[in-house]
Amino acid sequence: SAADRISKMCEVAESHAPIQIGITLVKPLVKQDYNGFKCSTYSFYALPFSGPELLGKEPSFLCKASALQFNAENGHVDFNKWLKHGVPYMSREDEANYLASPLSHGDVNLPRKVGLLRLWKLLCEAQVPLVTHCPLDVFFLLRIFERQKLPRNPAELAKLIHQCTPCVFDTAHLHGSIG
Repeated sequence: SAADRISKMCEVAESHAPIQIGITLVKPLVKQDYNGFKCSTYSFYALPFSGPELLGKEPSFLCKASALQFNAENGHVDFNKWLKHGVPYMSREDEANYLASPLSHGDVNLPRKVGLLRLWKLLCEAQVPLVTHCPLDVFFLLRIFERQKLPRNPAELAKLIHQCTPCVFDTAHLHGSIG
């Protein structure tokens, strides 16, 4: 059922974490004899922020040995770069808890600590469409940037998605439907 599938995807997103996040910004180009788009693509190694600011909630996630080997052998991921230079992120939930604590007063390093959450907030504020490779990508983004525990109720999940983006285009679904 849809509810079972949502629950399963929530469980996967809540127990694993993405290593990289890619983003492509699209700008319409209108010239005299040409209408098109300019695309700028960026890829970030993403690493959960860890520190006393999380008030005892040390981030952790599962990883599969086969997935690590695949990424290492095929040169997709430089694990040293990921661990040493990954861009940190917090969820809105973690940021709100930290801001409510006395530790946050005068913290000039907060923008660096929340890291990729700043970009996520700008994208949500701009209400731009989200293009993903599969539905699980949406669940990962919601889990790492919004809440540690995702809603299992389809209506609540849809409400959370619509708070972040007006629509989602799933390229795997489109490919399966259109070819």
